[in-house]
Amino acid sequence: MCKCLHWIISLSTIAIIFEPLQGQTIIHQNSTIIQIGAGLYDFRRPSVTSELQVEIFLPTKLSIIRPMAGILTTGTRDLYASVGAGIPVSLSGNFVLLPSIGGGIYKHGNGTELGYAMEFCSDLEITYELANHSYIGVGIYHFSNGSLSKTNPGLESLLLSYSFLL
Repeated sequence: MCKCLHWIISLSTIAIIFEPLQGQTIIHQNSTIIQIGAGLYDFRRPSVTSELQVEIFLPTKLSIIRPMAGILTTGTRDLYASVGAGIPVSLSGNFVLLPSIGGGIYKHGNGTELGYAMEFCSDLEITYELANHSYIGVGIYHFSNGSLSKTNPGLESLLLSYSFLL
């Protein structure tokens, strides 16, 4: 099966599972959210390095899915620019769960060679809403080319983030 189709089916399945929560899952539906993060890229290998990431979640009125775009750079000069979608889910208290998936262009620097210019990213993040409608959070990300190349080591990233409304 085409890997892009796999991602579309995965996101659609997530949307169907969370559909009963329509109306309470989308956080600040009419607002743009900027997320800035820093963390450990490729943290499961000795090649671990630093990471900086910026993501933007766009307003939506069509569904519980929030479109997003982002850029990531590492201490080893790897670069990744992506587009995708996430589904912010309100949990108890001020906690928000944010699963998301995306795909993008990867430029290899001096870090782990991911094997292909097209890479996919799936992540799971939990954030805590502060009094001023900003959020602090932690997330784990998985990068892979989905076997588009014979070389597909995949890697994980651990990120601390701060998000705010525009």
